[in-house]
Amino acid sequence: RDRLSLQTCPPCLRVVNLFIALLCLFNISSVHAENLEEIYRKALANDPLFIGSLHARRAAEESLSQAHAGYLPNISLDIERTETTQDVISSDNAVFAVGQTRFPTNSYTLKLTQPLFQWGSIVRIRQAEVESKRAEIEYFKARQDLILRTTERYMKVLAAQDLLEFSETEKTAVKRQLDLAKG
Repeated sequence: RDRLSLQTCPPCLRVVNLFIALLCLFNISSVHAENLEEIYRKALANDPLFIGSLHARRAAEESLSQAHAGYLPNISLDIERTETTQDVISSDNAVFAVGQTRFPTNSYTLKLTQPLFQWGSIVRIRQAEVESKRAEIEYFKARQDLILRTTERYMKVLAAQDLLEFSETEKTAVKRQLDLAKG
């Protein structure tokens, strides 16, 4: 009976051999050296979906900062220098003698502006706050998704390793039974 079940099980052995080949191909045997936490940390640094959500979150935070900047004071300094040249042909004034005169004019303007109410800025801030909250939720969703995907794949690898170990043990047992049956 055992021999019949073994003879009808070659498709099972092919599946086991396929798992062995896949494990060798993807070098999954190195997973024994790493635990789930180490793999998760590597996934945090390398998963493109998570990294994309992280950058989207940072961009939303920056847009919120820029929206708040509309209510910050604005200071500006304008400097203007003008050179005036004057040709005096004749003059009854003692201050202006006859001939060419040059004199500079310097103008400095310091302007400080503080907005008190700007509806456009209020709307931009509200939109940026909503976008920032949405990006924060998307970020945490991506992080939870990464935890789930990493855990599922880690468990699949462990299951495949267990199956491989079981198959190797079963193969050894079958070989012993075959040797006993022959002997």
